[in-house]
Order: sequence, then structure tokens, then C-alpha cells
Amino acid sequence: MSLTQLKKRKLDDFLVMINIIKMEVNVEYEERVCKKDFYLFIGINILGKKRCLTYGINYREDTEFWLQKFKEIKRRGVEDVLYISTPELMQMRRSAQLAFKDVINRASY
Repeated sequence: MSLTQLKKRKLDDFLVMINIIKMEVNVEYEERVCKKDFYLFIGINILGKKRCLTYGINYREDTEFWLQKFKEIKRRGVEDVLYISTPELMQMRRSAQLAFKDVINRASY
């Protein structure tokens, strides 16, 4: 499966958890190499099966990135999420609550 196909495939309508993993990577940005945070979104369904949902780098470090990622997940079929495990970022938590009304946020360390 290609990365393009991964970001377009249909997802389960309910996820028990979305786990967001943060990794620091070196990228070329504005004509120089710098460290940026790469985020991997892993979904866990009711049967405990894990699937990669999406991924991305928040170049501008703004709330719009998080809102777009959660909207992308919703467009692909996820209607409800029980928990979201996130690094300690308030803008990410607010965006998750806008996308999934009753989601419970848990900080991951």
C-alpha cells in the first residue's frame, strides 16, 4: 500500500483510541535543515486492531494543522472516538474536542 492509498482508505466508524506519537526529525524548511516534530496517528478499533490513520509535520506549529488532521480522519469514516492519547499540546486537545464532541483526552509521556 502506498502512502497516498493509506491516507485515502476508509476507516472504522468508531475508534476506542487515537494514539498520537511524536518523533523529532530533520527536515529542509525555508532553505535550511532544522528539527521539526513528525506526528503519527494510530487508531485502535473495538477489536484492538491498530491501523495507521494519517501522519504529518506541523511546520507552522499552529492549531489549523490539528484541526485538518482530525477532519481528515472524520471524512474517512470515523464518527466517534472514546480516547485520544496525545503529547502535552493544548492546541491539539482543543482541535480533537472540536472534531469529536465527547472525546476524552489523555496525555502521553
